[in-house]
Amino acid sequence: MLSPAQKASREQRVLTYIAGYCEAHGSMPPSWQEIADACGLHRRASVGPILDQLEQQGHIRRLPMRKRAIALCHPVAIPRAPATGEPLYFIQPSCGAEKREDAA
Repeated sequence: MLSPAQKASREQRVLTYIAGYCEAHGSMPPSWQEIADACGLHRRASVGPILDQLEQQGHIRRLPMRKRAIALCHPVAIPRAPATGEPLYFIQPSCGAEKREDAA
């Protein structure tokens, strides 16, 4: 079981990743699999409860029954590269994600 601080940290990582990804890809949000891989979640199914929580907190809005239907409700601070100002939205994948890519 995750502590409240760990849960909040994981939610913040997902929110920051979504914001940076949307900025870097012209407002197109990431897929659940991309979120899971980038944020170190072991299963794509782990993304749903996190998105539910972010939606309940008012950070995102989702359209039901549509893929990639995630919209940010307010601006999110995104870490940026010092030299170029490009968003640093990518978080290193976990070891599990690397193993999945190798198996494909």
